[in-house]
Amino acid sequence: MTATPPRYVDWVSGWIETCNHLHGDKCMPSPLSERPPEDVPRWLMDTHQQCIVPGISAHWYLALSYVWPETRENSESVSSKAHSLLLDNASLEEFQRPGFLSSDDIIKRIPMVIIHAAEFTRRLGERYLWVDRLCIVQNDSGDGGTLSQVAKMDKIYSGAYLTIIAAAPEEMYEEILALEWPSFDESRGWMGSYKTVPAFSMSDDGGSEASPKSRSIGSDASSFDSSVDSAYLDRMIIEAMRNRYSMLSRSRWASRGWTYQEQILCKRAVIFMEEGYFWDCQCSVWDGDALHPGLEFGGIPLRADMGQRFVSRWWPDFGFYIDLVCPYNEREFSYPQDALRGFMGIISALENSFPGGFVCGLPRLFLDHALLWQPFGIADRRVDHVDDGTATSSLPSWSWCGWQGYVDPWSLRSGLSYVREDGYRYRAGSWRTRNLVQWHLSTKDSIPEPILEPVALDQYVDTTGDVKHQLPDGWSHHNDSSLASTTHDISNASKVFTHENGEDTHFRHPIPLTTEPLKSNFPSTPTYLTCTTTTAFFLPASILSCTGGATDVEKSPSHISVFEDEIFNHGPSFDKACPILVLQQPNELIAISTGSATALDFRYSLEWRIFETGLHRYRAGNLIKMIHCPFEWISENGKRALLCDIAMVFDGKKEASEKETQDMLAEIEQRADKEIADWLARFPEHELDEQWRLRDWSDARREYFEERGDRHGEEGLVCEFYNVLWVEWKDGIAYRRACGWVPKCVWEANAKGPVIVKMG
Repeated sequence: MTATPPRYVDWVSGWIETCNHLHGDKCMPSPLSERPPEDVPRWLMDTHQQCIVPGISAHWYLALSYVWPETRENSESVSSKAHSLLLDNASLEEFQRPGFLSSDDIIKRIPMVIIHAAEFTRRLGERYLWVDRLCIVQNDSGDGGTLSQVAKMDKIYSGAYLTIIAAAPEEMYEEILALEWPSFDESRGWMGSYKTVPAFSMSDDGGSEASPKSRSIGSDASSFDSSVDSAYLDRMIIEAMRNRYSMLSRSRWASRGWTYQEQILCKRAVIFMEEGYFWDCQCSVWDGDALHPGLEFGGIPLRADMGQRFVSRWWPDFGFYIDLVCPYNEREFSYPQDALRGFMGIISALENSFPGGFVCGLPRLFLDHALLWQPFGIADRRVDHVDDGTATSSLPSWSWCGWQGYVDPWSLRSGLSYVREDGYRYRAGSWRTRNLVQWHLSTKDSIPEPILEPVALDQYVDTTGDVKHQLPDGWSHHNDSSLASTTHDISNASKVFTHENGEDTHFRHPIPLTTEPLKSNFPSTPTYLTCTTTTAFFLPASILSCTGGATDVEKSPSHISVFEDEIFNHGPSFDKACPILVLQQPNELIAISTGSATALDFRYSLEWRIFETGLHRYRAGNLIKMIHCPFEWISENGKRALLCDIAMVFDGKKEASEKETQDMLAEIEQRADKEIADWLARFPEHELDEQWRLRDWSDARREYFEERGDRHGEEGLVCEFYNVLWVEWKDGIAYRRACGWVPKCVWEANAKGPVIVKMG
């Protein structure tokens, strides 16, 4: 490196100074000397002495988020530095020797990205850097060993003074290129003519002063050229910053599993990419050429909101959990069995507000809801990578972490029904899930441990039935006439519950709260979920294969709610859309909970829309993407099963008689014949193929049941069902294959039991 710091070091130094001044404790962690010993990193890299030192030696530290260069998929393409240095018990003593990390033979084994981060740390005037491979003792199975340190990632990254996110290609960290980092090139973009917008930092007396070192976001609108429309400029700024996140989402760094929680958990970061660098903290997003006014107060949805929710949530926020899990599960690991470990830092941060903690990534309190997770597109089973090539999985099939693929947030919506906030009420609608079985948790040799939290949650739900019921400590009840009953909230609409910890948050009923911090143990052996339930056998009547959807949708930027994310609004890609299986008998299903929803909400679910109408719309901005089922794949038996199931769900019948089925088929066929006849009368030269005929049949069927639903008063009709898992058995263990529902009357007419089910 040269004696004069590169320009980007000057920029970042100014950003830190400005962030410290404007944002204070929101973005600045407390000094290490003020933290509990368990929250202090065990080891830090001392960039002055070129060795590792105990974490308590430092006042604060920087942390590095990067991609290990020697991952299996590119092991043949990297340089000799792929044989990189790792801290282990055998080398712990020499790692502490001053100068060890700068010796000629050792520095050749350190990836350039780490060398660059260490030099960058020194250039900023800081001394200590945390890097996983140099500061976590690898393969240490003792108390406080590797897994314990991995589970503390929330403390490591949230406690860092600054996180360096190294998302650029590996070769960019070579010393000759690191003398200066490229800036974003807006010359061909719509911000090109405004690259010289002045930028200001807040001085101590509250005024503004121009500073090339500390350019930042000011609130003084008079600082700008009056010829520039501020609203238009803000829109350009927001678009530019969205573009930064879009670039980041396309990087290899953003595809890797370990880096997800590092970005989510850190309070502030400088992000290096091939195209340029920018700042991302709890309160602001700034870039490297001009720091623009207005963003501090503008509408860009920042990742910072995610970080602040860890601090602000005193109650178990299942919606926050959904936002974290759904985009994470698509990410890749060199060792697929690490998928749960890569999320343990987030779980550790959430445990302070989730009673009972978590089991294999699922919150114990919301276990009945979390077990209903569905993949957003076809998911692949995560199989352990081991040297002997054995194809087994140490992750459970019943948890999302056992599969790779986005999780559909709408499949978890019943877990949002306890919160009165508008966003939660809209998403949960009338969907409800209730506990059915007593769950137990065990490992291979342990005695099953009962999971009591789901039962406790249902007991709290029942307090809404009688407001004179003795409320748990700290809870109070209010009436709010503004919350009149709607199709999205069908019961107890005027009842509002609040807690003394935060009376601004409204609930439909009290919920259990944590009384003391918990720490989930990472399972070192396969974990089983056991219950006594009923089972039934059904045959597939039809497989409704979806052939539409979106293509080339970028990865989630991990800084907005998944319910607003483009990934989940566009729908799965063409080749990843999940088929919908319509069952008769005998695939084996097990009941795991009961559920209900109004007929109106029920008919707008993904499964039912494809089941009944053959298509489902995904909204992407102002555009609508569709996935649809080719109806030529539905057999005559499938048609009959479809009609029977509709009657069973909406009419509550255990089965439709042969005469009823024949009558329904006849009426629908007559409607379809009439539609086709009318069409041919208008266009006699038109030839109708079988696909047209089947689509017309589906339209006639939809109209028939819409009229029938209107007669029932669909908004008030509640459909009841059993939530079920399709399982396959191997050596006495049941493994999940799919999740779905069966109408209550149908399940109760066919179920057998009780049976003990042990899921692996």
